[in-house]
Amino acid sequence: TRQTYYKLSDNFLIFYITFVEDKSNGENFWTSYSLSPRLNTWRGLAFERVCFAHIKNIKQKLGISGVDTICAPWRNANAQIDMLISRADGVINLCEIKYYDSEYEITKDDDQSLRNKIANFMELLNKNQSLHLTIIASHGLKRNMYSNMVQSVVTGDDLF
Repeated sequence: TRQTYYKLSDNFLIFYITFVEDKSNGENFWTSYSLSPRLNTWRGLAFERVCFAHIKNIKQKLGISGVDTICAPWRNANAQIDMLISRADGVINLCEIKYYDSEYEITKDDDQSLRNKIANFMELLNKNQSLHLTIIASHGLKRNMYSNMVQSVVTGDDLF
């Protein structure tokens, strides 16, 4: 009844399997992929892998370098969370990871999706724990009417 998820973590292999293996290597090979939705999806997933490889830097940006943590993605039937940072101080950072070419702007639909994720995860929280919404975005967060619930922002520059 329980499902186990495995994640391939070698970035070169993921790129090779996605874009090179069993693909035409014609002269327009990369041009055909460079504007495709598939490449954008790959960029987002690659950014997630970079974030997981730089947890130490994320914790430093959040000001929790000295706090013991457990970091992992989470999912259930109704929601998927990119990264949870469960802290020994009773706080859990629910991290939404976004790769964009410019600042990430939370839309009305994104706001509803985030609220759904929070509501689904809140059902599991201990009464002694609190939840902080963290956005990890390649170029930061554009503030708007939907960004008020965000407690912290980590940018791509913060990872290095």
